[in-house]
Amino acid sequence: MTLVLPYFSNTEKIKMFDPEGKSVFELCVNDIDGDGVCDEEDNCWYVLNPDQADSNDNCPEPPYEIDPICGDACEILTLNLLPDPVWAEKTVTATISCSVDCSGKTAYVGRGEKMVTVCYNYTCLANGCSCTFTAPKLLSTESIETYYARIDLDGNKIYDETEIDSNDLTIYCNAKGVSCSSTETCCAGAYCISGTCQYPSGPGCGKNCLMK
Repeated sequence: MTLVLPYFSNTEKIKMFDPEGKSVFELCVNDIDGDGVCDEEDNCWYVLNPDQADSNDNCPEPPYEIDPICGDACEILTLNLLPDPVWAEKTVTATISCSVDCSGKTAYVGRGEKMVTVCYNYTCLANGCSCTFTAPKLLSTESIETYYARIDLDGNKIYDETEIDSNDLTIYCNAKGVSCSSTETCCAGAYCISGTCQYPSGPGCGKNCLMK
């Protein structure tokens, strides 16, 4: 009978040795999804993915102290925003691609950590869905806004990490005195008059004051 003794190392694995000191096999101490890849090396902790596929090569080098959510198995949703960059107050198209069947699922797109909704309650086809929204007006000439896509795939009314994806959108506007056009908009408080961003000339005035 062969006696196998456990040996605990600091690599979050249990190494099993035979009486002669030869390594028999290794077991993970932490393997949340049970796919045989230890959490510190697993690029998607909560979805079985023993192949560790990462087709877009966006995973950082292990070890991982938290779930990196970067392996293909975790990237069920992918949010794309076009055009990027975009001028303030211009139309943006948000497209959500699904690696699973999203038929009939309701999708939402929101801005910032509070996920202020810009697209809501629209229904997806099998491979995803899309919507349009207006880029916000800016106080400064450039801003990077983070947008989040959400789809409750399992219908439990809770969005877990695999049901949310995010993407950054760069937004521009022109300051007072800078040229403007129908495509290049002015920052908040300024109006495009005669091809230049200008502020109202008196209290309570809008762009009509400048046009007199």
